[in-house]
Formats: sequence, C-alpha cells, structure tokens
Amino acid sequence: MENLFENEKLFSFEGFLSKRNFLYNFLFITLLLMIISMTLVFRLLQYGIKQFNFYDYFLSFDILGIFLFFLLIFVDSILTSFNITKRLNDVKGGKINNKITFFLIFYIVLSRFSAVFSYKISFVLLFILLVFQIYLFFKKGKLSKPLSDNLEKFNFGAFFGTWLWGIKNGVYYSIFFIPLFFTPCNILFALILGIKGNEWARRKNPEIEISEFHNIQKKEAKLWAIFAFLFYIILGVLIWVLN
Repeated sequence: MENLFENEKLFSFEGFLSKRNFLYNFLFITLLLMIISMTLVFRLLQYGIKQFNFYDYFLSFDILGIFLFFLLIFVDSILTSFNITKRLNDVKGGKINNKITFFLIFYIVLSRFSAVFSYKISFVLLFILLVFQIYLFFKKGKLSKPLSDNLEKFNFGAFFGTWLWGIKNGVYYSIFFIPLFFTPCNILFALILGIKGNEWARRKNPEIEISEFHNIQKKEAKLWAIFAFLFYIILGVLIWVLN
C-alpha cells in the first residue's frame, strides 16, 4: 500500500484528506465560487441582463462576463475534483485511479456548462454532486487521525469573532475577508474559522500551555458570542430606524 500523507492544499490531488479538512476545503471552495458568482451577477446586471439567460449572454460578447463564467467552471471542476479525490483516498485507504479524478472534472464541467442551456439539468447534476460530498464527509477514513491536543474542536470564538478574533490571536490573514463581512460569504468564512480556528491559533501561539490555550479560547468564545449578539441587535435596530 502506498504511504500517503495528509494534504489540504487546494491545487493538488496527491495524498488524502480527513473529514475535517475535506469540509474546510469544501467551504473554502464554496466561498471562492460565491465571490466569483456574485461578481458575475453584478456584471450581468451592469450589462442590463435581468433574466440571466446565459445563451443570450454569450451572444453579447461581454469578454469579462464570459471570463468570469469560465473561471467559475475552472475553479469548481479542478478544486472540487481534487478535494473529492483526496477524500476518496482516505476512505479507500490508498490512492484511487486517476481516471476517477478526470471523470469528476468532466462531470463538474458538464454540470456547470449545462446551465447555458438548462438550469434544471445543471441543478440536478450539482445536487447529485453535493449529496455525494455529504456522503464522503460522514464516511469514516482509513488513513486520517485526530489532531493532538484536542485541536479539532470547533472554535466558537473564531466563529463569532471572525476577523476580530483573527487579529487577537495572530491569524492576520483573516482581515482580507473584511470586505465580505456584510455579504452572504460571511457565514462561510465564519464556519471556516470555526473549523480551523484552534489549529491556526495554536500554530501562532505555541508557547502557551495547552490547557491554558483552551481556557483562553473558551473565554473568548463567550466574549465574541455576546459581542456578535449585541452587534446584530444594534445593526437590526439601525436598519429598522433608517427604513
């Protein structure tokens, strides 16, 4: 049996993925797809197309919009296929045939591109793909092992505090998602931080004793939960008053 390693890199089909990292990659890929899709929809509205008929849109020869559409297909087909392939390696307990990866790429390209002609067909194909990924998430792997020091626990402080929690814990790349704070992407970003929060924060603060580290994260979870609750209450009141 080939000696595989855990590999959470997006642009790679080598190695395997645990359920946790499979979910993390899935959420991150979905986040990328949502950003591209929102940009594409905004472009369609700019171009004056309200019915979102991609066939008519292609005839309009809007280069940027067509580029975004093909970027959506590329990101989904390549990254999703790599993610599923590595999860299958864990489920099987060894490297699967590369033909399966090529089949996944073809299937996703077909499901995305079919939207040009029929949204219904595209929806059914993508729904089947989603169900299959849910199945892979709950399937037990043969190679993956839990992280040490109980770092796989969901970090509610990271979930509620998002980029503010990231700054506090030295996870500074979280600030790149500030522009997405008031978009539907925010919940995906929060879930990503919740899943990987303990691992990332521990990596930035290795000098703290592990029990103390978990105590700090528990206290922060309460703090950021209260902050998020008050923030959205105040935001809701402001929106109500302004309207």
